[in-house]
Amino acid sequence: MGTPSAISGNVMSAPSLSSFMSASLPKDASPQLKTAYDAVALASHAALLATGFRLVGLGEEHRLEVSADSAQPHILPSEWNSHAGSYAFRYKHSQSSMEYLLKVNRMGNKAVIMGMGMGDDKTHTFDVKISDFISEGNLPASPARDADNNEEDLLERLGAIFITVGRLSDFGSLFRLNIIQKLIPSLQKDGYQETP
Repeated sequence: MGTPSAISGNVMSAPSLSSFMSASLPKDASPQLKTAYDAVALASHAALLATGFRLVGLGEEHRLEVSADSAQPHILPSEWNSHAGSYAFRYKHSQSSMEYLLKVNRMGNKAVIMGMGMGDDKTHTFDVKISDFISEGNLPASPARDADNNEEDLLERLGAIFITVGRLSDFGSLFRLNIIQKLIPSLQKDGYQETP
């Protein structure tokens, strides 16, 4: 399976997001995705990685040991989903001096996705109804470990979790419009285009 940085075309497409999702999952976790909210949080994380953000911590205080090779996505710490229904990630981006906070929280049958630049104090939010995006009957799952080490199989497994591959791409579009374009307007990244 190729590295996520090798994906060409639209970085917010299902193939690109699934590649970043797979590369981010802790390989020894069983299952890798326990709930529908894990899947939404992982897709949110993948969308930021796909646009050049790099993970520097879980939450506002937690810090990760960041490797010198920032081109390779950091595998999520095993505790990334230890608080079911509540996820927090902190990022940096080479086009900004700020750090960014991403939170995904369960509210009833919805996932609320929130982003902000730390120090900017402007929050950007959208929500998705879980049943519109996730096929909960396909969870728990370990898509990265169970795939036959090829992109098509991985895309099919993640597509089944996200109802269809198209729904994962739809999520990527919503995330770009509601979070990324608000956090870093005019972001420059190959394969990334802002929606007017």
